[in-house]
Amino acid sequence: MMKKYNILFLFFTTALIGLEPFASQKINKEYTILKKDNMISIDGLMVEEVWGDLEIINDFTQDYPDNGAPASLETDIRIFYNDKGVYIYARMYDDMPDQIQQRLSRRDDLDNGFLDSSDWIMFQFDSRHDHQTGYLFAVNCSGIKADAALFGDEDIDLNHNSLWYAETKIDQLGWTAELFLPFSSFRFDVDNSSTWGFNAKRYIYRLDETNEWVVFSPEVNGRSSKFGHINGFVDIKNNREIYFTPYLGIEQSLEKNQYLALDDYGYPNDGDNFID
Repeated sequence: MMKKYNILFLFFTTALIGLEPFASQKINKEYTILKKDNMISIDGLMVEEVWGDLEIINDFTQDYPDNGAPASLETDIRIFYNDKGVYIYARMYDDMPDQIQQRLSRRDDLDNGFLDSSDWIMFQFDSRHDHQTGYLFAVNCSGIKADAALFGDEDIDLNHNSLWYAETKIDQLGWTAELFLPFSSFRFDVDNSSTWGFNAKRYIYRLDETNEWVVFSPEVNGRSSKFGHINGFVDIKNNREIYFTPYLGIEQSLEKNQYLALDDYGYPNDGDNFID
């Protein structure tokens, strides 16, 4: 009899561990990622046709200051992958682009380049889908990057660095960010990797407002366990690679102080591409 109860206890314990945390609050927070053969230029411009037929994430909600309220400005995110890694294009709409706060800093300098210092966008992934670990990649509107590893559901290790690519542009519609995240930037189980946890977060400097794809009330602890989901990865590989790259304290040029002129469809105008 005791053996029977032990087996039942083990069964129910295993079932509970496998449950999705906060499942009822993640309804409709699912993104189906498509595999494409395209290799694109990371330039902050949505000029490649591949971006046009992708599902868009745009249902953002305020996290601060009015938790749970609609976002004041629209944010659109598109994602796809190929054999090498994950591509992201984000459009941060802003009807006052001259007030987008630019800031140059060193990589991973959250105080001077991020937090409440500039406009920025962050992408967080739980590539193991274990609700405890993950990775974050952030870029501000001046193209400064920050990345970190997540552990213990809500702790952050800023000493973690990987090689990834990002470029940003400011234009009359707001600003954009285009990223390439190689699969070597993540750890995951190649035999059980079809679903990753995911969340995105935007900070609007002039409004002192943060918007997220998945939002919880401030008293709810955790980070990775609260992510929504990206579904659809097939036969991806996570070969680890070692890179040696020069470190520059100031990574961007004065080009960030110019505004890119677009046509009515969001594509760069021919000829004189920059406006004052």
